[in-house]
Amino acid sequence: MTRARSASTLVLLCLFAGAGGGQTLWSEPQLIGQRSTGVIGSADLNGDGWPDVAYSRNGAFQWYAGPNLSDSSTEYDLGQGSGTSYGAAVADMNNDGWPDLVAADGARSSGPGRLWLFLNPGSAGVVTDPWQRIEIYSLDVWHQNDLAIADMDGDGRKDVVVRTRSDNLRLLVALQNADLASWTTRFWPTGETANGPEGLAVGDLDNDQQMEIVLSGVYWDNPGGWRSGEPAQYDIDSNFVGRAVKAVVADFDDDGQPDDVAMVTAEGSTRVYLATYSHSGNPAGGEDAWQREVLRGDVTNYHTLAAADFNQDGRVDLLAGASFGSSGISIFESLPGGWSEQSVDSDGQMYVTSVVDLDRDGQLDFVGPRRWQNRVVAYYNLGPGGLIFASGFE
Repeated sequence: MTRARSASTLVLLCLFAGAGGGQTLWSEPQLIGQRSTGVIGSADLNGDGWPDVAYSRNGAFQWYAGPNLSDSSTEYDLGQGSGTSYGAAVADMNNDGWPDLVAADGARSSGPGRLWLFLNPGSAGVVTDPWQRIEIYSLDVWHQNDLAIADMDGDGRKDVVVRTRSDNLRLLVALQNADLASWTTRFWPTGETANGPEGLAVGDLDNDQQMEIVLSGVYWDNPGGWRSGEPAQYDIDSNFVGRAVKAVVADFDDDGQPDDVAMVTAEGSTRVYLATYSHSGNPAGGEDAWQREVLRGDVTNYHTLAAADFNQDGRVDLLAGASFGSSGISIFESLPGGWSEQSVDSDGQMYVTSVVDLDRDGQLDFVGPRRWQNRVVAYYNLGPGGLIFASGFE
């Protein structure tokens, strides 16, 4: 059995370890690129069929070309920003078949804050050259740490949702117009204090073909449309209101509808739990309308939460990674008998992450930064028995 790897210095530790044990095996953390703190996303940026990794470092944006993700000769400059960006994502924004980059600037403690679109030159140019930068907005916002991309107004164009810590511009929706140089930005206060609350997820919770926005223990619906209507707020779990959280929207109850929520306490907030929430068709019915299932209690400092089918059994699993002085990266597998936590790296930290099949073996891996160590690492999914590798990462 052979597997393509992104580091040439891998050391084989064990052969077919745990075969037949049923649990998914994971590699030791593999070092990616040079020193960096913000992973933006992973996608095939240059059209060669291999996932690439984009990240932010010292106000600039770079990307590493797969599969040789540890080779500095495969690093390319993408564009220039300001400060290290954590609110960013890779997506095809102009529907030309090439992944682009949307990124907020560093603006950690004061404004102005900016949001940019970097266009992948794709077939119109050389991908390894700097990308065209378009300013989506420049506003008096700060701490743009949460960002999601979705078609919020149903016009077939992808829009951007940003959560900040600015009083009157706490939640922003930047709506893409026909002209990429012109965006419509709407913003609302949330009534929260200036510091602390964060976390964001977007999805169609009520199956009305319109997107809702999940915040700290609540979600916002806008039946009048995000271009002109005013949002209404509905409860999911009051224990998370006013707290820093991480959240995702996915199909956790296996009914075929990605209208459920997972949420966990983040960034030093009072310890709560990691839980999933499903409903029977009326999410606007308050907390009683949501069926809560606690996967792990008494937790905080989880700064990464991602949903994907890591064990390939057709059910959506959860990846949870700690940061802010805490350690531990786990996969919570959704099994027929319930949820089962599997430790990927008890000493690991993951500030943000991108889930992708880095080595093209048909199994989902993930990559992200250990923020305070200025290191980006990847964990490779080895399946239920396989080759275990180590890179000598310390």
